[in-house]
Amino acid sequence: LSFGLSVSMALARHWRYRLSRTEDQLRAEFGLFTRRRASIPLEKVQLTRADEPLLRRWLGYGTLSVETAGLGSVGDNNQASEASIPMVPREDLGRVSRVAIPVAGIDAWVDPLEPPHPRSFLRALYGATGRSLALGASVAVVLAPWGALALLLVPASWFATWLDHRAQGWQVTPSVVLSRRGFWRRRTSLLARNKVQSVHLVQGPLMRRHGLGRLLVRVAGSQVALPDIGYEEAEALLERL
Repeated sequence: LSFGLSVSMALARHWRYRLSRTEDQLRAEFGLFTRRRASIPLEKVQLTRADEPLLRRWLGYGTLSVETAGLGSVGDNNQASEASIPMVPREDLGRVSRVAIPVAGIDAWVDPLEPPHPRSFLRALYGATGRSLALGASVAVVLAPWGALALLLVPASWFATWLDHRAQGWQVTPSVVLSRRGFWRRRTSLLARNKVQSVHLVQGPLMRRHGLGRLLVRVAGSQVALPDIGYEEAEALLERL
């Protein structure tokens, strides 16, 4: 009943969704019972996010969010507002992203991306092994003897970590910062560089041991985390941004 209600509400909200573009705006119109119209000034767009969970990828589409600055309210007095395009065919996600950020000049679904550092896979593997081993051992003790099958979570977590590492990518151009993360719930973020407010270089204990760094690029009310890369490369990229 809950699932059916959620589907019905989503259908009613996004009924006959139509997106169009004028010279300086994106305009969306949607709704079954209450017809809504929204205008998004292109000059205020600071970020687009494309969410492609595994099931949506199998069905051939993703959901695109367009985030603007200057509307609504987000913590620390930062201003942001978000418009969601519920269903975009996967082959059109790059094109629609470039419509929202006209200066992008890159298609994350066609153009090659920079991979994460190879040692970031080892770091992620340590964390996945620790979490799955703790969970598997607990289940094995509580539900012995059949609970020992839960230890299969350990090799399963290795495979999932490998898939996630392969899916990661990033790119920095003169106009945008692009980051892709996740296999099961893939998210591709495209951030306009002229909207960047701050850049942070993060390095935890395990990252220091492996010579890795992670860049956090922040705009009003949001941030984009790039995959782990070599620390020297991260420092150079920090200065560049």
